[in-house]
Amino acid sequence: MKKSGSDIFEINLDGVQTLQSDCFTRTQLPMLSICKSNIQFNLQALEALQKCKAIRMLVNKDAQHILIRPVHPRSKDAILWTNPEAKTNMSPELECGLFLKQLYNAWDWNPEYRYQTGGRILHSDKQAMLLFDFSEYEVWDEFTQVKGIHPGFLEESKTGGTVK
Repeated sequence: MKKSGSDIFEINLDGVQTLQSDCFTRTQLPMLSICKSNIQFNLQALEALQKCKAIRMLVNKDAQHILIRPVHPRSKDAILWTNPEAKTNMSPELECGLFLKQLYNAWDWNPEYRYQTGGRILHSDKQAMLLFDFSEYEVWDEFTQVKGIHPGFLEESKTGGTVK
């Protein structure tokens, strides 16, 4: 960098490379965060399910999977998770203390930490669903990461899949 004039710098861009946006896949993935008695999804999760008003949550405690399917708001076991007109970057926090207490026990988690993972978009009968695999996750204590996610998971998450 050379200074030319009082506050103007000349920059030589020879050898500089542009970083591709796909290097930042984490921010583009649907994410699910679990913290104490609440769960929350990011904007990409809402958009993956076309900002539907209600979901059904299916849990496989043995495999540590949470599957999210869009449903009609009046369906049995429907969970209202967002207002499609809202312009926020996350869903509202969903209070589910009793469920999460059972989940923390089943998965041997510390209830003082926040757990999150990226999701895969799956399709079944032309319906998009989200699969969150909590066998690979991040652990946070306030603003400090305690445990990182398995490095290959985010790359695998981009591929999606089909449910039969």
